[in-house]
Amino acid sequence: VLVVSPMPHEKLVLRSKKPVSTIFFPPGHRLLRFLKNLEIDLDRSKIPESIDRFYALRKLSCKIKRIETRFPIEAISRLPVLSYLQLNGTGIRDLGDVLKPLMSLKTLDLSKNSLEYISSPFHPNANLSSCNFSHNKIKRICFGGAHNIRDLDLSHNLLRDLGDTLKPLQFLKILNLRHNLLRDVSSPFHPSANLSSCDFSHNQIEQICLGLGSTYELQDLDLSHNLLRRFELDIHVRVLNVSHNCLKHLDVSNFRVYKLHAQHNFLRDASFVAMEYSIQYLNLSSNYLSGFFLKEYDSFSSCTTLNLRANCVRTVPPWIDKALPVVESLDLEDNFTRFLPDSMGHLRNLRILSLKNHRLREIPKELAQLPLRVLNLSSDIYYRLSPEMEDRVDEIQNCHVQHHSLVERIIAYVLSIFESLVFCPLDSMNWLLYSRVGNFLVVAGTVGMLVTVVLTRELVPVFLVYL
Repeated sequence: VLVVSPMPHEKLVLRSKKPVSTIFFPPGHRLLRFLKNLEIDLDRSKIPESIDRFYALRKLSCKIKRIETRFPIEAISRLPVLSYLQLNGTGIRDLGDVLKPLMSLKTLDLSKNSLEYISSPFHPNANLSSCNFSHNKIKRICFGGAHNIRDLDLSHNLLRDLGDTLKPLQFLKILNLRHNLLRDVSSPFHPSANLSSCDFSHNQIEQICLGLGSTYELQDLDLSHNLLRRFELDIHVRVLNVSHNCLKHLDVSNFRVYKLHAQHNFLRDASFVAMEYSIQYLNLSSNYLSGFFLKEYDSFSSCTTLNLRANCVRTVPPWIDKALPVVESLDLEDNFTRFLPDSMGHLRNLRILSLKNHRLREIPKELAQLPLRVLNLSSDIYYRLSPEMEDRVDEIQNCHVQHHSLVERIIAYVLSIFESLVFCPLDSMNWLLYSRVGNFLVVAGTVGMLVTVVLTRELVPVFLVYL
């Protein structure tokens, strides 16, 4: 590619999906004096050594999938007014002191390279505010001179310990450390007081202690996909994500949370004392909660969404209308719910209700009083709809109601009699009585017992005569 534009332009874009061998800029051309924005997006190319001749260049974006030779990183230091630098896929291994002369640099993107160590390559008076070092091989970091960084992305690296490396960043607002090898964040980790979003997901963290103080409030804290067994926080968080961990007990009574994601854990108990008037979204699906965690004196006056899918909640307490007065979405799917109280009809704001795989023999008429838009009553057992619900089903926009055949109704009636005669609190008996496979095994077992009795009556006399 021979760039010989007769007119002085401020922006030049070189983009090609085919391999480009060489990019050549004629020396002394007027383009070198007026160009302010240079974008290079090529599949395979050689970066020219004369890139430092663009004295007025303010924005440099270079994206190369397969670079032929080493990127001339030393030439970047001779661009005095450069404010935006993006070098993706250029194979850079070391920065050295290249970035110190760049006093006007505000945004730095060195993602998808081969960096292993960052050793404070910035001038103490630099205006750098955004740094992206993701998708590298960084094991150690040091930000001694970058005090004004507000957005830092260190995701997809090989960091194992933080220590005091982030302490100089007094104005840091967004921190991304996902997909690293962090194990312990309980060491003195004191980020700036301006921190609003922090992402520690997809690590190997077993213990965390931020140590920011009870008067501090984060906007977003993501601790999902780790190995947390317990965590201690003395801060207020608007959105807290602790899903996909190893938590057995969740106690958030010391701080305030507005949205909590705690699905896919091993929770058997939960305490939300301090969150009664703040929690708005609560997701506790795929845990081991044996009962409805809300007590009779609890009142979540701000909770609009509650997800208890795939737990062991068999009954809904009668005080649910007082505990969740403004709830709009309630998910009890895969809980094998057996009892719904009459107070369900007092949830005047309920719009979404999911009772998939329930164990209700008859859908209560109180559900017909709710202003539902989405209702899921699909189950593998036979259940009856009250006359009020039959009229209400046609009015609901998205309604899943399962209709059973005559044979399934007869089997369900026989099994209901069998259930009334046999008492067993175990879930295995519930599975035998309610699932289709369990119904088949019960019928097959009953037939097998009858055949055994008949054969025994025929064979026992013969056996006695033989003796």
